[in-house]
Amino acid sequence: MFGGEILCQPDEFLCSINDVKVDHRARNIVAAGALRQRLSGQGLTFILAGGSVVQKVLEVGEVLTIDVSCIAALTPSVDVQINNASLRRAVFGGDNVVMATLTGPGILFIQSLLFHRLSQRIAS
Repeated sequence: MFGGEILCQPDEFLCSINDVKVDHRARNIVAAGALRQRLSGQGLTFILAGGSVVQKVLEVGEVLTIDVSCIAALTPSVDVQINNASLRRAVFGGDNVVMATLTGPGILFIQSLLFHRLSQRIAS
């Protein structure tokens, strides 16, 4: 794992080899429930992501704004700030897009499609 710790979306953890702990009560950085799973330890971990997955290395001070649902995983060194206006829109009507502003340094894995949405599209 990346420095021994990575945060991911709820229910993305599939399995691991060697000593990896899964904490479902990780820091609450997103009110919508994203990134609540903290995977830590020494070992190989497999997580579930949908569509295309891209690894992005954020340099110190580099900023990226992204839909929260597109974040598959990231290292804890990445600072995550949620856009409250987009959260209000999602809760009280409008689009369901909740945007996050990510500031480096750190590593980020971006997914193009949540797995449950991909499986729903395949099933239909």
